[in-house]
Amino acid sequence: AASNNHNRDLSFLCSGISLSYHQSILTFHSPFLTNMLGALACCKCEKAQCGRKEEAVIVLDKVEVGTVQGLMEYLYKGECVVKDKRGVKEMQELVDMLGIKLKLEVKKSNLTKEMGLERREPNLEKSVINP
Repeated sequence: AASNNHNRDLSFLCSGISLSYHQSILTFHSPFLTNMLGALACCKCEKAQCGRKEEAVIVLDKVEVGTVQGLMEYLYKGECVVKDKRGVKEMQELVDMLGIKLKLEVKKSNLTKEMGLERREPNLEKSVINP
């Protein structure tokens, strides 16, 4: 989701896989994460924007890697593709878990139409989440 690999200071650990992002992106959207990460500041300022803190690791048991990647893509780029309704539900649960102030809106599209194919395959639907 994030194209800039520099200064990543937050990792999510999902199913033994570490996914790295920027605290500043998450704290912009979540007062909960702002407070939690602010407590890790190296000084008494206790602000998530403190530039001298260690990398934080948040363990997300029972959260799929793809769900985290989709949410981060949404937060970084403003939209993402989710394969089905279950994926949208899982992403909303992650949004709630992380205290992110965000209401997901779903726009459905059909891959066969996008690819110029006439035949409709029921399993080829996707959901695009837009702000």
